[in-house]
Amino acid sequence: MRRTRASFKYALRECKRHGKKLMADRLAYRLMDCDYYQFWQNVKKETNSKLPLSPKIGQVTGEKGICTMWGEHFQNLLNSVDNGNLAAELGDRLITGMDAVPRFTVKEVQDAINSLSVHKSPGPDGLHAEYFIHASHILAILLSILYSSYCSHGFPP
Repeated sequence: MRRTRASFKYALRECKRHGKKLMADRLAYRLMDCDYYQFWQNVKKETNSKLPLSPKIGQVTGEKGICTMWGEHFQNLLNSVDNGNLAAELGDRLITGMDAVPRFTVKEVQDAINSLSVHKSPGPDGLHAEYFIHASHILAILLSILYSSYCSHGFPP
């Protein structure tokens, strides 16, 4: 009896000690199976959602300050230089220089993005239509340059 009880206590201590590793392995297997719904359900279940949020990030405190900090960060991420409509004009100028190949204007790409259905599953890249619809206007410029250069060269740049 004593030996069985001791081995049980040892096994229990080992499980507690390696609990985080076992949890991470379970989550990794869910992610490898491409079962994203179950993955996020397990993340939600296994993490303590009752933990309070951090009231301070860097020098910023409070919910409103933190939201403002992240909003400014993501707003400035692709807009580091304020150049007005210069980027769209430059994209159109680059595209109109290629006459022998099909070219995609920024307006055509933007119209195609706006016509996407939001009730569809993501493509093989994992990006939903909402990502493209709600992204910055700079994305349409970059995509028009990408598609046009792809058509002109025959391979992705």
